[in-house]
Amino acid sequence: MDVQWGTFHRSGSVQDLLVEAEQAMSGNGYQIFNPVSNNNSMVIGGNANVIVQATAMSTNQGTFLIVTAYSDDASTAEQARNTIRDGIKDLFNL
Repeated sequence: MDVQWGTFHRSGSVQDLLVEAEQAMSGNGYQIFNPVSNNNSMVIGGNANVIVQATAMSTNQGTFLIVTAYSDDASTAEQARNTIRDGIKDLFNL
């Protein structure tokens, strides 16, 4: 199992950022296993090849987000992490 992760800070609420993460996952065809509505700090989605988790928390620098992807294939995990992380940034127009 390979794990890839990436982090960033963003202004806005934890809830707003996680909603954007869920939208990025859904928009890339991932099934949502743990939606924002079930949890106040993370969303989990994926498909038969990869699982992606976005976890957020409030800090004094804004909202901190970590996007983690798990797959048997390192390239698949890396691509999923980048796609979701970049999708969130695109939705926020960073």
